[in-house]
Amino acid sequence: MWFRGGDTLTTHPLMIRLLEVCGGDHLLKNEAKGVLADLVSISAAHATDYWVGYGAVSQIAPGREKIVIENLCNAGLLFREEGPEGRPMLRIVDDPTLYHIRLKEEMEIDRRRAKDKQNPELLITVRVRDGDQCRWCKKTVDWRDRRSARGATYDSLNGHKESTPETLVVACRGCNSKRGAGVVLDLQDPPTPDEVYYTAASLEFINSSQYAQDNGIRVISRKERQAQRVATQEPQTPARQTPAKHKSKNSAPKAVASDPAPTPLTSSAPIGVDGFSDPLDDAPDWVLEGHIETPPAKSANSAAAQAEDAPPHQEQEPTQRPEHDTKPAQHPDAAPGSAQDDHHGARPITAQQTTAGLEHECRHRRRRRNRRRGGRQRE
Repeated sequence: MWFRGGDTLTTHPLMIRLLEVCGGDHLLKNEAKGVLADLVSISAAHATDYWVGYGAVSQIAPGREKIVIENLCNAGLLFREEGPEGRPMLRIVDDPTLYHIRLKEEMEIDRRRAKDKQNPELLITVRVRDGDQCRWCKKTVDWRDRRSARGATYDSLNGHKESTPETLVVACRGCNSKRGAGVVLDLQDPPTPDEVYYTAASLEFINSSQYAQDNGIRVISRKERQAQRVATQEPQTPARQTPAKHKSKNSAPKAVASDPAPTPLTSSAPIGVDGFSDPLDDAPDWVLEGHIETPPAKSANSAAAQAEDAPPHQEQEPTQRPEHDTKPAQHPDAAPGSAQDDHHGARPITAQQTTAGLEHECRHRRRRRNRRRGGRQRE
């Protein structure tokens, strides 16, 4: 219940015309101007929408009502017309730059709008459904903006009469003003639950409201919803496991008896005699004379293993060698043709070489034994 006077009230063209109608008499002009201001106040206070009765003029300017009404009507500030109730009344000029009165319908809408704003069921439901996008132009809105056309408002489809969530939509201030001015706009469909957009202010407003907490309502941002949807539709693949190999009936492992590993030829362990591992250096003559050392026989498995361990670029030696290659290499301490000579040179051993080697070994051992005995006697 208020009215507003324009900043250019004194210099308004209608006021200048009023002075002309009064014949340049400022007393008459100021009298008519004061009466007009009182009539505007009465109309705003009683929500008559610019309509006043003749009795209001008589109440303000008793005895001067006819002169004042004549001057105001000749200046275009009052109009003699039939009122809403069908009786003669005076209508005040509707010019916002001169006087602006809030209409009764506007005040009722504001009261209903204020009542709707006190209903959390309506506000939360509409905000959850529409988010922060105008239902008319689909542009994002800002609830903290109180001035620009992008500011957010609640727009009613039926003038806030018995409002429901279906009659309220989120709108920008620009589209709301256009509709108030009579511009016809097309209402867009509400966004889907996956598309709805919330600002941080709306998330705080909705989730912190008592109505939302009591009814189990909680909204999240669009990014969080997209992340949840991706996680639901495309679960993380578990770590890849090595598939178990198919085992056929014939693929069961079989126990294979393998020969014991042969003693390496380069082993430093002494050669045992009749199960003993003592060296033969101090053995009596009859033991040495009856003992015949033979090189350990190479099993088929050991030969195959050595063949596999050999470098690939080495070729297998042929079984037959030329005459100049069959001559064994001489060892410094061994006689030609001995078994030791064959061991170092890795040449094929003949029967004669084996016998000669054994005789040489026996003689060599006797010489070493006699040298040790001689040393003991001198001591």
